[in-house]
Amino acid sequence: MSTTPGRATHTTLQPTTAPDRGLEAALDRLRTRGVLSAEQAGAVLEEVGAAGPPAEAAAARPAVRARIVEAVAYLGAVLVAASAVAFIAQSWEDLGDGARLLLLGASALAAYGAGALVGLTVAGGRAALREHVHAARRRVSGSLMALGSVLGALLVTQVLDLQDLQAIVAGGASALVLLVGAQVLAPSAVTETGLLAATLAVVGAGTSLVIPDRVSEEQYYSWDEYVRSTEEVVIPVVLAVTGVVWGWLVARALTLPVLAAAFGAAVSLFAGMILITSAGPLWPGALLLGCLAVIGFVLNLATRASPWVALAVLALTLVVFVVVGQQSAPALAFLLAGLVLLGGALGAWWLGRHRARLTQ
Repeated sequence: MSTTPGRATHTTLQPTTAPDRGLEAALDRLRTRGVLSAEQAGAVLEEVGAAGPPAEAAAARPAVRARIVEAVAYLGAVLVAASAVAFIAQSWEDLGDGARLLLLGASALAAYGAGALVGLTVAGGRAALREHVHAARRRVSGSLMALGSVLGALLVTQVLDLQDLQAIVAGGASALVLLVGAQVLAPSAVTETGLLAATLAVVGAGTSLVIPDRVSEEQYYSWDEYVRSTEEVVIPVVLAVTGVVWGWLVARALTLPVLAAAFGAAVSLFAGMILITSAGPLWPGALLLGCLAVIGFVLNLATRASPWVALAVLALTLVVFVVVGQQSAPALAFLLAGLVLLGGALGAWWLGRHRARLTQ
């Protein structure tokens, strides 16, 4: 290829590896304007072709391979765990107490220890495990330690020979302690979800244990409506508060705060839904959901996390739907709930555009 002022003549050069089409087009424009000579443009193409693909593309291939290997490892672990559970379930009743404790203890120690070993043997220790290059290793480590935490919780309930709510509190507290260790070493979505589940188990069962039921059996039904017990009202409220605290305060200390906020908002909404749809007066559930709607709006302004605005909109929609539907007007309930949902979506869009001005 040769270049003369005002005219360009092209000769195709074949680099060792096909370069990016955008680069070829850019070099053509530079040749046409006379900025580069034919030899300079050819040298650039040859150098790019010899250098191989960009670093990003080269790094992407190992990442894809690592994800495939990780997925296969998870699948194999699930199959092994399922077969082990099926085998244990078949022979559980035939095992003595000592054999049960030994089996649970060995399984818990093996899973938790293997997870800790996977995490601690990375070059650079715990600090290096948090780097993105070790993300797959961190997830595997956290998952194994979470499994060990669940097995350890079952072991505690067996050792203490607890039943019902007491077993849930003891097992949940044990799992919570073990999961904190897993979160410190190998934080992941699995460990953080497990922490929330254990917290809800302890809070819900513990609240049920400490709150006396002040409604006797013969007083459960009044003339025309169901009279809720103290437990039936307080537990949903406590769980809703727990969800808000988890998504707002605890999320700040976690590695996936948006996921924590989403789970916390979902727990709060579910607790409000249980209260408003259970037998009895509507006003406790409506009041709880109304408070959650206000809290969701305020927290969305404060944290800019989208799960909170979703909580506000869905809580209002649920209140409208249940209250109107209770008046034997299901068609109107659907209509008004749809309007509230639509208005909430538009409000969320407007809020996202004007949040900075509102928070000044």
